Amino acid sequence: MFERLLIALIIGALAAGVYLLLNHWQRRRATATNQQAAAPGQARVLYFHSEHCRACRAQGHYLAQLDDLHRALIEPVEVEQSPELARQYNILTVPTTILIDRTGRVRYINPGLANLFKLTRQLEDVMKL
Repeated sequence: MFERLLIALIIGALAAGVYLLLNHWQRRRATATNQQAAAPGQARVLYFHSEHCRACRAQGHYLAQLDDLHRALIEPVEVEQSPELARQYNILTVPTTILIDRTGRVRYINPGLANLFKLTRQLEDVMKL
């Protein structure tokens, strides 16, 4: 019994470590791509989506509300029309939102649907820097 619990804890810790490592790698790669592509100075939200994605419609609605609340600079990117940009940012799923601070550093990456509360909290954090 104890051995099974120990094995489960080790597997869980390894899975969490792999997730954190991949997230860190994706943020570093996205920051490097962003610093080559855009002029710093304003916090922005990159919104990767697809025309055929149902969750993307909901994400677009949340981002419209976010824009109404904060007048955020939201840059939609259609992954089928800009596959190279999606590849540079290592986009694995849509919708994905990337929040970038004023210095051009990627602060948050949200693969999948991110709700308005989460986006608002992240954007406020990014804007106060």
